[in-house]
Amino acid sequence: MTLVLENVAVNDQKYRAVWDSTMQKYGINSPEFIGLLKKMNFQDSLNMIVVGNILDKYGWLSKEQTSQDANDALFLVIQHATLPSQLKYLSLMKQAVAEKKAKATDYALLVDRTNMFQGKLQVYGSQINYDSKGKLHIFPTLDEPNVDKRRKSVGLPSMQEYLNLFNQNISYAVPKTDKYKNKIVVQGSIIDKNNNQPLPDVRIYSANNKLSGMSDSSGFFQIIIEKKDGVLPLYFKKNKFEPLKYKIEDLEKQVTDLQLILAEQ
Repeated sequence: MTLVLENVAVNDQKYRAVWDSTMQKYGINSPEFIGLLKKMNFQDSLNMIVVGNILDKYGWLSKEQTSQDANDALFLVIQHATLPSQLKYLSLMKQAVAEKKAKATDYALLVDRTNMFQGKLQVYGSQINYDSKGKLHIFPTLDEPNVDKRRKSVGLPSMQEYLNLFNQNISYAVPKTDKYKNKIVVQGSIIDKNNNQPLPDVRIYSANNKLSGMSDSSGFFQIIIEKKDGVLPLYFKKNKFEPLKYKIEDLEKQVTDLQLILAEQ
């Protein structure tokens, strides 16, 4: 079983090892990068079958019962699985941390990943999204002024130390105020239907024709809305393009990620 899990760990990283270089060389919307994602997702599904069977039969195996690489494989495969599988084994991993069979740092990453997939604010600031130009954006974080304290409590480095790993020369300062408290976040990217390229300078209006934001050079946008304002539409407008309307209806969803397409008039 140890050898099986160690092989799973190798396969988990096989395509991820060339993720950044492929994205930088060809672009995030390129056939090369999309093809890599398809291969990686297929491998992830195969790995999940193996690991799921092991977890269901034996529970969370410690490094003493297997090896460090085999133990790491359990987390890596769950972290890269679909949301239903992640939620299925989330409590099992929490128990494994308490029994010192799994790492608290890894559990923190899984909590953040499941929160992100469910449209919830992440807790430890670990989840990063890339825009169409490969620039990273931190997924909205709960009580961000205290994020470094929470990271330290589970053994994670500070946000600045973490971001340094991505080699994008990002300067991060822990905010003094919690900008996402009692707010709804709508974010995502906008592309041109004609050429499938990112669409910058799209103006985003909320109620009473109030300008709430604009897409940047990579088509990325983020709008923060007061939850008390309730259900309201957003309008995405750019000269010579058909306007697009999006209605916010789920007030319990803290973060909505959108991939929008605007067509020329």
